[in-house]
Amino acid sequence: MIVQQQVSLPEDWLVPKALGRSNVRIGRIGLGLREIGADPVRTRAMLSRAVDLGITYFDTAPSYGLGISETRFGDALPDLGRDNLVISTKVGVDLRRSTRSGKVLHVVSETIFGGPEGRRLFADRVNRVLRPRPSPPADPNAPPSATSGLDVSALCDYSYDGVMRSLDKSLARLRTDRVDILYIHDPVVHYGQAIRGPYRALQQLRREGTVGAIGVGMNQTRLLRHFANDGEFDVFLLAGRYSLMDQSAATELFPLAVERGISIVLAGVFNGGLLANPVATAEFDYGPTPPDKLAHALRLKAVCDRHAVSLKAAALAFSFGHPAVHNLLLGATSAAELDENIALLQAPIPPELWSDLRSEGLLLEGVPQPA
Repeated sequence: MIVQQQVSLPEDWLVPKALGRSNVRIGRIGLGLREIGADPVRTRAMLSRAVDLGITYFDTAPSYGLGISETRFGDALPDLGRDNLVISTKVGVDLRRSTRSGKVLHVVSETIFGGPEGRRLFADRVNRVLRPRPSPPADPNAPPSATSGLDVSALCDYSYDGVMRSLDKSLARLRTDRVDILYIHDPVVHYGQAIRGPYRALQQLRREGTVGAIGVGMNQTRLLRHFANDGEFDVFLLAGRYSLMDQSAATELFPLAVERGISIVLAGVFNGGLLANPVATAEFDYGPTPPDKLAHALRLKAVCDRHAVSLKAAALAFSFGHPAVHNLLLGATSAAELDENIALLQAPIPPELWSDLRSEGLLLEGVPQPA
């Protein structure tokens, strides 16, 4: 149920702190624009509400809505006050048009817009620009994706020149002359290319001041460890790998990130929606929910129910509570949903909840208990 009352953010959550060794500073809460919604009026209201709350960090990408997320945010930017905001976008996805067919062939279909009308809009766009692709994803360890069954074999461009082209187009859609943070976007099977091409490009852009901080955004920890060891990054955007469902980042990534001075921005703390509503039809990490994951979520919910705490509130508090987490990106499609998430994030949670989760093997050893 959507919380209707107005909420506020604690002052200490709004205090900006530097990302890694950069001069870019953000508070503890940001707004992710992957699910930007199909209704531009509702989107404007949500962005205005975020700024009124004191949120200054906004994350988008060319692939979110096939460019719509950046465009909608760029349209609103003059009214939001660009100089007071920190903006991140991503590179690695090529939205170029084919010179032979005139059709958009290089797209990502990972974005699921909010609400039924958004899903219809997105499905229509995908059906018009994508070709069938029967083969499975190239990486068997990659999480399920909405791209399954679609022709995305040529959607990526992890070259040096491709990064520069992608950023130029993003700046045009965003209607700004700079972004503050630039991420290499999800190079699951492109590590070698990413560390050669995009990383060099990001280093140059950082030296020139076109971007203030550079990073990598992924929903896995293994390759982020390689990036941490092989490059000098300011920030990692990690989706779905430090949550009540998946706590792997606590041991596999966070200690190395702290050692290397890399800040962590966290997203996807509901693992695609399962921790928001643990039912068989819920999505898990961009795909259908496997039965074992549903059973895991229901075990978590049962413990939360015993303590009269919503599973969503516990999921938010858990992810936000790790000392390595610099910023939590909230996802929302309306001002009311944003208020709901912020209210849940501040809901009181008894320490006994975390103790019970640990005793039932749902909170792993070595994972800190949120304060």
